[in-house]
Amino acid sequence: MIFPDVPDKEKVWADFLGLTTERDGYFRDIAVNSLEFVFPYLDNKDSVWKELTELTQDENEHILRTAADALSKVFLYVPKKNQVYSKLVFLAEIKNSYALRELVKTLAANYPQFYDEYEISRKE
Repeated sequence: MIFPDVPDKEKVWADFLGLTTERDGYFRDIAVNSLEFVFPYLDNKDSVWKELTELTQDENEHILRTAADALSKVFLYVPKKNQVYSKLVFLAEIKNSYALRELVKTLAANYPQFYDEYEISRKE
């Protein structure tokens, strides 16, 4: 609730993002849920979105699932949804990740305009 009044929003974002890789599931879940509320107030959404998608490169499946969960929560606030969605489809395919495939399906269900793109991509 106080985040809009925090002077260094990028620092708070970095702290929450760091907590998303914690081993303790309680802290990790709180951090992921907090990202949803912090993200809309950040100025440079493209940059912070990129930081968040970098978590999808992690080999640890749990961190990857956590990143997918966070991405699904902040996708509403992403400025270039088409480009971001395409990148997520690409990542889901090259990593052959269940968590990323489920994220893509969830986003396609919530944003029907992306459904055909996912289907075309999956047939190639």
